[in-house]
Amino acid sequence: MEQGPMLEVAATHRSQALPAETAGLTGSQIKMLGIAMLGGAFEYYEFIVFGFMVPTLSQVFFSDSTERWLSILQTLAVFAVGYLVRPIGGIILSSLGDRLGRKRMFMVTLVLMATPTLFVGLLPTYAQIGAFAPLLLLVCRLCQGLAMGAEIPSALTFVVEHVPERRSGLAIGLMGSGLSAGLLLGIMVVSVVSHAFSKDEILAYAWRAPFVLGGVCGLLSVALRRFAHETPVFAEMAARKSLNKAMPLRGILTTARWELLIGLLASLIGNGIVQTAILFPTTYFQTEMHFSAATVHTAQAALIAVSIFSLPLSGWMMDRFSWTTCIAVTATVLVAALVNVYAAPTEHNILVNMALMGIPGALPIMLNNHTVGVFPAQIRITGIAAAHNIATAVAGGTLPILMGLLAHFDPRALIYVPAAFAIIALAITPVATRYRKPLAFQA
Repeated sequence: MEQGPMLEVAATHRSQALPAETAGLTGSQIKMLGIAMLGGAFEYYEFIVFGFMVPTLSQVFFSDSTERWLSILQTLAVFAVGYLVRPIGGIILSSLGDRLGRKRMFMVTLVLMATPTLFVGLLPTYAQIGAFAPLLLLVCRLCQGLAMGAEIPSALTFVVEHVPERRSGLAIGLMGSGLSAGLLLGIMVVSVVSHAFSKDEILAYAWRAPFVLGGVCGLLSVALRRFAHETPVFAEMAARKSLNKAMPLRGILTTARWELLIGLLASLIGNGIVQTAILFPTTYFQTEMHFSAATVHTAQAALIAVSIFSLPLSGWMMDRFSWTTCIAVTATVLVAALVNVYAAPTEHNILVNMALMGIPGALPIMLNNHTVGVFPAQIRITGIAAAHNIATAVAGGTLPILMGLLAHFDPRALIYVPAAFAIIALAITPVATRYRKPLAFQA
C-alpha cells in the first residue's frame, strides 16, 4: 500500500479529474449530506438524553430500597457499557461496510441504534418486573453501543465519498453541524419535559417521551436512508472487483500502521478537547462554582447552537486553506476563548462566554479531516472506526475523572489541559498532511 502522497499532488490530480460543475455541491450531493446528518444527529440526541436523564432513570429502573448514590452509579455504569462495546461493534460492523457497501451498513447501524432507543421508552420499570428492568435496560444500551461504534465512521465515509474532494472539509463540517443539532435537540426535549411535567409525573410516565420520540425519529431516518445511493467510490471498487476479501482490520495492522496511529492521535485529541473544554465545564460550574443547573445548561446549549454555524465555516476553511493554517488559527482562538471563560466566571457572563467557545469548539470536528484523510478507500471505514472508537473509549473513560481531580486543586487546568491538546493538534497536522490519501479509489 502506498505511503500517503503529498496533499498538493493529490489535490492537483483530483482537480484535473473533476468537471467544472463540481465547484459547488449538486442537489443529489446535498441530499446525501442531509441523510447522513440525520443519523449523526440521532446518535448525539440519544447520548445527551440518556446522560441528562440518569437521575430519573436511576429511580425508575432500580429499587427504591437502594441508596440514591448507588442507584445513580449503577445507571452510569449501564451508560458506560455502551462506550465499552463501541470498539467491538465499530470494528466488526465497519469491516462489513468496507466489504459489503457503505449504504448497506449506513442503514444497519441506524436501525440498531433507533430500535433499542424506542424500546428504552417502552420498557417496564423496576416496580413492574423487578431486577429484569435494569437487565433489559443494559441489553438496550449494549445494542446501542455496538451500533454507535460504526455509525459515525460510516457517516463520515459516506459524506466524503459523495462529494468532490475539494469539498470534503465542508461535508465533514456539515456532518458536525448535524451532531450539534442532535445535542441541542436532546437538551431542548429534556428541558421541555422537565418544565411541562411535575416530578411525580416524570417518574410515572413522562420520562418515556424523549426516548420514544428519539426512537421514532430514528426509524423515520432509516426510511429516508433507503433513498440514499451507494457512494461512487465503493461502486467503482465493486466494479473493478477490488474489494477486500479478508477482514480490513488485518490490512490496517499490516500495511497502514502509521495511518492508524495518526488517525488515533487525531481522534484522541478531538475527543480530549470535547471532554475538557466542552463537556466537563458543565460539571465544574455546578460543583465547584455552585452555579445553578439551569444557568449552566443554558450556557452549554448556547455553545452548541453557535457551533452549528461555526462547523460548516471551519469545513470551508479546511477546503480553501492549508490544514496547518486552519488548525493553527482555530487552536489559537480556542486558547483565547478558554482564558476568557475562566478569567472571572460568573452566572452573568457565562452565557456569552460559553457561546463564544462554540466558534473554536469546531476544532475536534476539523480533526476528523485527518482521521478520514489518511486511510485509502479499501479500508476507510474500518480505519476510521478503529481510531475513533479507541480514542472515544480512552478519553471518555479517563478525562472526566482526571479533570475532576485537577480542576478541584488547580482551576487553571481548565485552560492548560485543553490548550495542550490544541498544541498537539497543531503538531500532528503536518504529518497527517503528508500521509493524506486521495478520497477516490486508487487501483
